[in-house]
Amino acid sequence: MTLVLRIGHYKTLEVPDSLGRDWTGWFPRMTEAEAFEAGRGAWKLGPRADNETFALITANTPPDRAVLAAVEIESITAPDAEGRRSIVGRVLEAGHPFRDAYVGHHDPLDNESRNPVGYIDLPEEEQYRLRACACGCGTETKRDFSPGHDQKAIHDRIRAHFDGSTLRFIHWMDQHGPAAAGSGEGIGGLGYDERNGPPGEGD
Repeated sequence: MTLVLRIGHYKTLEVPDSLGRDWTGWFPRMTEAEAFEAGRGAWKLGPRADNETFALITANTPPDRAVLAAVEIESITAPDAEGRRSIVGRVLEAGHPFRDAYVGHHDPLDNESRNPVGYIDLPEEEQYRLRACACGCGTETKRDFSPGHDQKAIHDRIRAHFDGSTLRFIHWMDQHGPAAAGSGEGIGGLGYDERNGPPGEGD
């Protein structure tokens, strides 16, 4: 699900808050980066928030309930002395399908709740949900591979099919990969040597 964080009108603060800000809230024509700065914290967030991939920062001043920014959540801080937490992440740029579906549009969680924190299931986040790591290790990840596991998958296959030889793998890719239809020369100008081809069926 997507975390929805609603912020009120802009106002200055006499004393900086726990994030060092001397202002809070939204204002007309604010940038998406400014919206994230205003909306990243600090909130009463339970463990549920740790499982989310995206957050929407929205204006909580009906009828101006527009989405101001879309954020990919990297982590959420530990609770501060008041039990409040803040988002660590990056603002999604124009062209990202999730961002383009909501930024500048009406808050998809348009309800009468007075709670500034909410959750909503959105179809555009489906492709980014937790899924099994493609290396086959059994862990779950928000991307194709868990960190570092793409390299592990490559080297596992080099060991299994090329006797652990990266050079044999390069030769095989030069012969059978997308560049094979070109000059016949591959990575580093190496030609293919049939004696260095991979073991296996049909090779």
